[in-house]
Amino acid sequence: MNIYRVTFHGANGETFKTLLQEKTFEELKIKVGTMLNEGNCFDVEGKGNRHFYVNPKNLVFVEYEFLLDSRDTRNGIKALISQDKEYLQEVVNRLHANSALAIVIAHLEKHEKEKVLDVLSPERKLLIEKEINNLWEVSLSELYNAQEVVLETASTI
Repeated sequence: MNIYRVTFHGANGETFKTLLQEKTFEELKIKVGTMLNEGNCFDVEGKGNRHFYVNPKNLVFVEYEFLLDSRDTRNGIKALISQDKEYLQEVVNRLHANSALAIVIAHLEKHEKEKVLDVLSPERKLLIEKEINNLWEVSLSELYNAQEVVLETASTI
């Protein structure tokens, strides 16, 4: 799934930003259009439980920004997990943000979770599993930020 930042620009100069996840850009535009027409709210980017509504009559334009494809086989989390065990282990050992690692692992497929957990020390594995179990609902903004932390760490190796 791709993660996009969608910015709504109003006639009065206000802008509101949200993060949305869709497979393709076309599906994203359809989703935004449907949400606008049905009067649904959007989450404020990075603000947890804050939402905003967009009145289509006051909307000047919508800006779409591609941020991340977590399934990108060349650059994303999937690419990182497909690397050899030693490299993956070095990345997670350099990553000191257990919460970021837990968020990323929680959103992986089962076989991918197992591969990452297998490279952790037994003590850290228990910490990460505990952190995963304590996760409530993770916003798309938190997931994006966690993936960025992990991928940034990987890029330094």
